[in-house]
Amino acid sequence: MASEATDVSEEGDLIGEGRPIEGVEAKEKERKDKESIFNERMVLKGSIDPKSATGIFDLPRGVMHEGKRLRSVTVDELDGVDEDLMTGSGPYTMRVNSLLRNRVQRLGDVDDKAVIGTLIQKMVPIDRGSIILMVRRASYGDDLPLGEVECRCGREYENPIAKLNTIEAVVPLEPEKTEFETACPTGLVIQWRVLDGAREALFSKVRDSLKGKDSLTWSILIRVTKIGDKVVRIDDDIFTAAGKIRQTRELLNTYQLAKRMKGRDRNHLRKEFRKFEGHIDLRASLVCPDQNCKAVTIVPIDIGTPDFFFPGEVPID
Repeated sequence: MASEATDVSEEGDLIGEGRPIEGVEAKEKERKDKESIFNERMVLKGSIDPKSATGIFDLPRGVMHEGKRLRSVTVDELDGVDEDLMTGSGPYTMRVNSLLRNRVQRLGDVDDKAVIGTLIQKMVPIDRGSIILMVRRASYGDDLPLGEVECRCGREYENPIAKLNTIEAVVPLEPEKTEFETACPTGLVIQWRVLDGAREALFSKVRDSLKGKDSLTWSILIRVTKIGDKVVRIDDDIFTAAGKIRQTRELLNTYQLAKRMKGRDRNHLRKEFRKFEGHIDLRASLVCPDQNCKAVTIVPIDIGTPDFFFPGEVPID
């Protein structure tokens, strides 16, 4: 899954600085009027049938299909094929895509597996992450062991767990849309699209190729379609047959364009991504059992590793 981070300002002149285009100010005002909605949260609870090991729940955002936004999802539990898949080799995002295709049995009124596979590719990370959570719950229940956790007072928690049926998602704005236009603080106008499954896989491929270098810049480029007057095209064509990124003049110029964006513009853009893509609050809160302390320890829940799918008894090399 693509992650968000605080911005580190990168100095340099802005190349191809854009001008606000007609209607942008009105659109920004409309979005600001909807800010209060952005804080709406939903518990990713759903319902689990322990007998059949299936789960039914609503996606926070949903995916458009034939003019309808599909949100209801039915999943079932992992099997041996999935376990071998998740502990195998190859890009993790690709393996997750395969797992989601295997385990989603129904999406809205669609039960055709080929169509479901296509729709999963169109989902944003918040929906894909929600399905991962529900598959884990259908397979092993709501309790996720957190391993060794120590309070700041020095006391260790005894068998700490996270309750997966209490995790919340921040609901995205305008879920029926996939393309947006944002006026940044410097006046630069950016056109961008939400990060769907296909582009998330492309981003994963870029990170693997570059060994994580410049991930913040690439997380912007992978979404952006236009920076000022410059059209941005990032797709599988940027790779050679050997999986290396082609060093073409056009790609280098586009890369420098994003690299030299002011830090406040980049930070503003990332906030827009989170606002219209939403995100899952993947944290567990533990209260220290020591009556003299009672401090709260926040523990992150990492659903981006194969270990998340196993209750702890299976060793992962």
